[in-house]
Amino acid sequence: MRVLLLFLLSLNLFAAPQTWMDVAKLQDYKLTSPIELKVENKKIVLDTNTTLKVTEIVGLDFINVTLFETRIMGCDFHNASSELEIFDFEYQGELTVVGYELSSNCHLELFIENVDLRKKSIFNLAEI
Repeated sequence: MRVLLLFLLSLNLFAAPQTWMDVAKLQDYKLTSPIELKVENKKIVLDTNTTLKVTEIVGLDFINVTLFETRIMGCDFHNASSELEIFDFEYQGELTVVGYELSSNCHLELFIENVDLRKKSIFNLAEI
């Protein structure tokens, strides 16, 4: 019975997105929503099977934004980069504006306004 309860609790951890405040450095996450990157004349889509490792979390207090630096795991477009883009992420009626930019070596930077840090993120914990 105890094993079943632990299993059900672990499923619940993976079911809902983490809040931005719960996102931890050096943790692996799966995307809850696809991200489309415009790189030169083509598009790269990071789908919900994409795993990102959060490598750094930096407060950019002078502009009231928090930067989540991530590395795209299993990436095969190491020389690609994109301009800063924005998309609206909605979860249960709550809207969060996410800025994102791809830099070389498969680094994806996500910019979140500090007022949105208590909202759900675009991350689910990656299964171990």
